Amino acid sequence: MNRVFISGMVLFWSLNAIAKDNDCSPIDLRSEGESMAGISPTSQGFGRTNLCGFYSASTMIDAWREAHSKSKISPIVLGVEHAIERNIPIWFPLQHSTDALSNAGGRAGSMVCAVINGARKIGGCADPDLKSADFITSAHSADKAVAIYKILQEYGVKSKAKRKKLLKSVTDQVLNAYQTMAPIASIRGFSHEEMKMLIDFNARKPYETIRALLYSSCDLSENRVELSELPSCQTGTRMERVDQELDRDRPLPVSFAYCARIHKDGPGILKGRLIPKNCGMHWSVVIGRKEINGQCHYLVRNSYHPEYPLHSAFIRDGMDFWMDRETLRKSSLLFQWLEQ
Repeated sequence: MNRVFISGMVLFWSLNAIAKDNDCSPIDLRSEGESMAGISPTSQGFGRTNLCGFYSASTMIDAWREAHSKSKISPIVLGVEHAIERNIPIWFPLQHSTDALSNAGGRAGSMVCAVINGARKIGGCADPDLKSADFITSAHSADKAVAIYKILQEYGVKSKAKRKKLLKSVTDQVLNAYQTMAPIASIRGFSHEEMKMLIDFNARKPYETIRALLYSSCDLSENRVELSELPSCQTGTRMERVDQELDRDRPLPVSFAYCARIHKDGPGILKGRLIPKNCGMHWSVVIGRKEINGQCHYLVRNSYHPEYPLHSAFIRDGMDFWMDRETLRKSSLLFQWLEQ
């Protein structure tokens, strides 16, 4: 009797799992009335930046706040203000989620939930220029912010005596990069002397300088967004969570960390390895699902620039692309979502 009952339950669970795995009811969060309607993609840059976690986090926040016709949260400011709030010393070699504009080994990258949890306390900046900026402009502006930060970071770790000798030349470099920025950051004019004083005063706090130079408009109350009511950010490793979130009455995007190499090299690199060599972890968000040629696919919003190569296994959809269920399952290490 017990054996029959257990066998029956195992069969029920198996059939239920198969049914869930085969369920691919279509949904596109970009559609009118859905959480991503009117929220256009933005790019983390043309160069090598590590801003993907902040871009994914800002997308999730904007979807939650239904920012269809509102100014979007600035992902770069999200990273900059998170770094200022956490205030990890610039010289500390190992940082995660606290050095948004860095490309240095051991310091780059972020966890989406860490960024969202920080935003709940800090709030966000709805940069009005970002709302109207096109994809290319936002990419160039991200690159420029990273370039300026690199100059400031390298300057800040030097001794006080060396900084004194380098201050004028560093100011020249920053001012040159600053003056050629695309007009996305609502920047105001700085004289050479003003720039020099700012750099010198914040020598060990480059993110303070970045914010003052590029995002001073975020001090205005009309540009601040209160985020204390943000839901808790959850973490899991099971692919089923993506479907569970998409099947909700009010579905929101789900972020996932996965192997960046599959964009160029395709899903073939996933064979025989849990994490392929030189994988490069990357964050994107799932914003839809549908069946394509008999296979369930998921719509991925990425933050790479539009000229970035995409393997033929994936299907472009504007600035987004479709990835099949098995590839998403195999390539993903973590899923993060807002609890509802």
